[in-house]
Formats: sequence, C-alpha cells, structure tokens
Amino acid sequence: MEKIPTSRTQREAWKSNSALNHSKKFFKIPPKKEKAREILLERKTLKVIVEMITGHCRLRKHFDTLGIAFEPDCRNCGMEEETAHHIVCECPASG
Repeated sequence: MEKIPTSRTQREAWKSNSALNHSKKFFKIPPKKEKAREILLERKTLKVIVEMITGHCRLRKHFDTLGIAFEPDCRNCGMEEETAHHIVCECPASG
C-alpha cells in the first residue's frame, strides 16, 4: 500500500519544487483539494483561472517565452513584463 502524503509532506514538496514559481505567486501553500471541489464554475471561467495561475495564458511574457512574440512588456503600463501576476496584482493601469 502506497503511503498517502501528509499535509506537511505536501507543503515541503510545494516549497522545494522550482517548477511552480508562477503558481507560488498566487498560493503560498498548495491549495486543498476539498476547497477546489467546492468551487463550481463554468468550464470557460475555470480555464481562464487555471491559465492565469499557471502562467500559460495569452499574455505577452508567455508568448515571448514560447518564441511567438518578442515584446514581453505590459501593453497597459509598459513598466513590467506582462505576466498574470503583474496584471492582477501590480499593474497600475489595471486598477
């Protein structure tokens, strides 16, 4: 029988995983599965939320990373790279 990870083990894995840097900007600890089940959203809305949390969205920084576009600066303020975190939390033009 496989050992089920404890909350402490999950938090330690979350903190040590360098691949989750974008998601960690929105969540300081891993979200609880029970809470995720309580949220009932339309598929389209949930898609946008997941894209924003993971950074895999239609923003300039992501397109620049993929090599599709070469202008990562925010189209609203031009002061920072256009990431989900910047648009939601930092951009003065998104007010």
